[in-house]
Formats: sequence, C-alpha cells, structure tokens
Amino acid sequence: MTQSQTPAESPVQNPAEGAPASRRVALVGALEEAQRARLLDICERTPVNLALRAGVAIETTEEKA
Repeated sequence: MTQSQTPAESPVQNPAEGAPASRRVALVGALEEAQRARLLDICERTPVNLALRAGVAIETTEEKA
C-alpha cells in the first residue's frame, strides 16, 4: 500500500477553517475486494485521521495502480 500527496495537490488550507482534505491510496498487488475494503477502512481509522476529523473532512478513495 502506498499513499501519495504532493503539497501542490493538497486541498488543505487551514484546518481551523474546516477545509476538506483528500487522500489517494494505491493498493498494489492481487487483492480481493474484501481486502481492499479492509485496507481503505484502516486508512480511515489511523490516529492522525481521527485527530483531524474533529476539524477537517477527509475523503479516502482508491487510486487504481
């Protein structure tokens, strides 16, 4: 699993303003749909993600490799 986001792509301006953030996750390898769903679910529950949720909306989508 890899995650990528360059500063130029980052839509986050000021977390205090509640600006939305996005994350693209590339899952590499032969994974079943249930495995992909589980990994994306884990991305949603990282400590950083949970901390940011209080003020920033984060949307996770899979980036097809």
